Amino acid sequence: MAKKKQEAIEVNDINDREELVGLLADSLNASVKGGKIAYILDRDRSVPADITGWISTGSDMLDIAVSNIPNGGLPLGRAVEILGFESAGKSLLALHACKDTQAQGGIAVYLDTESSMNRQFAQAIGVDISVMIYSQPDYLEQVYESVEKIVEKVRELGSNKPITIIVDTIMGTPTKTELDGTFDKAGWNTEKAIINSLAMRKLTNLIAKNKILLIFVNQLRDRLGISFGDNSSTSGGHAIKFHSSIRIRLKKQGQIKAKVNGVEQVIGIKTQAQVIKSKIGPPLRTATFNIYFDSGIDNIGSWLETSVNYDLIKQGGAWYTYTTDSGEDIKFQEKTFQEKVLDNPKLKDEIYKKICDKLIMSYKTKNLNPEDVVHEESESEEAD
Repeated sequence: MAKKKQEAIEVNDINDREELVGLLADSLNASVKGGKIAYILDRDRSVPADITGWISTGSDMLDIAVSNIPNGGLPLGRAVEILGFESAGKSLLALHACKDTQAQGGIAVYLDTESSMNRQFAQAIGVDISVMIYSQPDYLEQVYESVEKIVEKVRELGSNKPITIIVDTIMGTPTKTELDGTFDKAGWNTEKAIINSLAMRKLTNLIAKNKILLIFVNQLRDRLGISFGDNSSTSGGHAIKFHSSIRIRLKKQGQIKAKVNGVEQVIGIKTQAQVIKSKIGPPLRTATFNIYFDSGIDNIGSWLETSVNYDLIKQGGAWYTYTTDSGEDIKFQEKTFQEKVLDNPKLKDEIYKKICDKLIMSYKTKNLNPEDVVHEESESEEAD
């Protein structure tokens, strides 16, 4: 007996297809009481995945590298991981995010599990500690309980203010079992990984529905027995790196020295930030900036380095020359660049626009010159 051929039903009329899409979305939403889980992107003005705002890292060059748009930064409604070895500027970057959150009328929450907060330094870079919430959770479960309480309270109040929550650090936070145990116990990292996984599955969608930026500061560690590729990793499992929309790795590139009271001293460090993961823009972009111990990130200074690299500003010895759109040549030295830019808003906007034109990647690839594409062998993936 011959098998009956099943005829495929094709929707040729665009109106019928749109009607079907609407019916399917309504059907999904009908299963949720008092809520909505299905959206039609062309019709709904906003969906939980939409980014409702940006928080600056303190470095305009890093903000562009992360968001791939002018005046971007770290996205509200998402989780971000800042990782690196010791003294690379991880906590500093988080504090700059706190500063910008407050500048936008929002609230900064700092969950300090290592008792490492320096209020004088926070004030030096512009954080208003009088309206900053500082907390010292004892263990990892308490960290996530605190985050959940903040999210629930924000939803209860219906607040539209941006909120940045800093967890500093994941690696340095014990679990409750670990805290109550003895020093001869093993296997705590497995328990931490389980807790992180449970918490991130719960929190990711919660913060997405609110203007909340969740920043995890994490420390890198060396993995023994790795001979090739990257031999560093973070502890606590894969949950945070998986659920984070942005992962930024900081690397200390050198020291900045200057004479202080006639004696040469280290006054800062040069740092490179690489966006090793991004769900909102092209990944693997980098930004380099100086960090000074008395004032934080030298934002405008990194403008000069970027402008020289892209030939926007010409360098001749100790002097630099910038040619404006009107044809005027402006000469200056490195030490006077910040003053020149900040005292002339029109000049600042002009240079920033040119930097954005150079750094922001277009998603249109049809005009890409194949000769400009360089293929490199990939390093081994980071693993725990």
